[in-house]
Amino acid sequence: MLKKLKLCYEKQPIYIKINLLHSIIVCGIVVFLVIVISQVCSDILIRQKIENSVKDLFAISEKLDMQFAEYEKDSLTIILNQEYQDMLLAEEDQDETADIMRSIKFAMTLSEFYSSYTTIKKIRFYDTINWRVYDSYPERTEQSETPSWETITAFTDTKSSSEWTGFSVSAKEASSISLLRRVNNYNGKFVGVMELVIDEAQINRMYRNFESEDMEFFLVDAGGRIVSSSDKARLGENLGDKNYYEFITTHTNEGQIFKIGEMPYLVISKEYEKMGCRLVGMIPKQNIVGEVDQLVWIIILIGLAGILVASLLVKWTAKQTTRPLERVISVINSVSHGDYSARVGLHTRDEFGELGSQLDEMIDNTVRLMELIRYQSEQKRSYELENLQMQINPHFLYNSLETVCGIIDAGEDKLAIRMINYISRFYRGVLSGGDTLVTIDQEVQITLRYLEIVKIRYRNSFEFDYNFPKEMIQAKTPKLILQPIVENSIMHGFLGKKSHGSLRIRGLQKKDKMVITITDNGCGIPSEELRRIMAGERRKSYHGGGFGLRNIDERIKLAFGESYGLRVRSKYGIGTQVSIFLPLDERGELP
Repeated sequence: MLKKLKLCYEKQPIYIKINLLHSIIVCGIVVFLVIVISQVCSDILIRQKIENSVKDLFAISEKLDMQFAEYEKDSLTIILNQEYQDMLLAEEDQDETADIMRSIKFAMTLSEFYSSYTTIKKIRFYDTINWRVYDSYPERTEQSETPSWETITAFTDTKSSSEWTGFSVSAKEASSISLLRRVNNYNGKFVGVMELVIDEAQINRMYRNFESEDMEFFLVDAGGRIVSSSDKARLGENLGDKNYYEFITTHTNEGQIFKIGEMPYLVISKEYEKMGCRLVGMIPKQNIVGEVDQLVWIIILIGLAGILVASLLVKWTAKQTTRPLERVISVINSVSHGDYSARVGLHTRDEFGELGSQLDEMIDNTVRLMELIRYQSEQKRSYELENLQMQINPHFLYNSLETVCGIIDAGEDKLAIRMINYISRFYRGVLSGGDTLVTIDQEVQITLRYLEIVKIRYRNSFEFDYNFPKEMIQAKTPKLILQPIVENSIMHGFLGKKSHGSLRIRGLQKKDKMVITITDNGCGIPSEELRRIMAGERRKSYHGGGFGLRNIDERIKLAFGESYGLRVRSKYGIGTQVSIFLPLDERGELP
């Protein structure tokens, strides 16, 4: 699998590789940042929450102090009330009726005070003279609901003017806290103890101003019991077996994460010395770091958007960066397919610009070298053509002089003179200008002069005709390609043939080629002899005729390439057809 991925990666263009590597790096950075930022933010939020919660606990304790001070002030106000003091001056050992009236009056006075203080749950007076308890609601007062006389006696023994006795949790009174205060009459005599019972709900309401994000506050007494809580369901719960109990009893103004149930919680503790309790705050960790999750998702979304934008920019940048390289590759491909006009043409000063300049210079040098090779090749071909031309000219001269000799032997001097004039004009046309390429019209004229000479010698023993389209007569052809073929037809085709000879010369166009056919009804050439002639195997037995055909074929191929030349079809005893294939350009002219 990895090998396949590696092969697939290696086949990709450079800009895709750059984009892929960039995406992997950016994704790695985003994941790393998400993890680091998540952890750092969680730590920061938890530390911040601890600091804020400690401040809240201080504020709650201060409010509790203020509230308890207010209750102490209210208790003093009640004690110093004139009507209340008048009752306290009553003498001991009153009769039963006076004692009943005194109890009723105490209850009514306490009830009036009770109705004036909505935050006080109950008011009691412990008479140390008659050892009775007077309640703001005497009809509800039962001995079992009052603190023991041992508690009252212990308080009086302290000689303290007031004391908070701590919280009590009962089914009937729920959770409450009591304030005990010594009561003296105007004469300074100690006459009893007054108790103000404060409902825990009055303390509970102080938490609400500080509750945020499900933060729970509660007071834990020295025995590990919850005596006040923002969650009433937890009143009376004992925390002695909880995993965080030791922490809240030994640390103050500090916070720590504990797993409570299935969730982690942040627990903060502060000592509240006035009541001998611990003020504790508790909040689920998720409520603190919940914003971190949002921040993580925001970072992820921003990271994904950044990756997308960065990928597009990197793709564009990589494409722009590698574009010169693509241009270099394109030029190399063009040159490899033969287009030497392609150039990189980069004008930058970077590595690609240097590579492009070197490649352009190399192509220029290659083109110059090819031009030199082409020039040398053309020179070589020209020399070869001239050499072949020099070979065929004496050959024709030899045959022509042989014809003149025949005429002279026949005693026709005037005809011989005319023949010499024809030969002279023939060579004037052949040698004029020194060009190796002539027009079809010039080539036909040279051939016609030759035919005039040959017809004189052979007494009109054959006839000929020719036909060329007008668009062909100005096309170019190597000099002396028709005359040697015509000469072969006459000298080797008609020689020894009893019937009248016929020679036809035609020109036609076939697509991008020009075809000239020379057809005779002579003796023909045996197939094996024809094979040897075209293969360049010269045979003396065939009157030297093979030299001219092979010479013409080589000259055409040297001039125009291997796709052109001669094609000979001959049937022994019937005749021969020689086809000359020459190239044409779009205008019907030789290139």
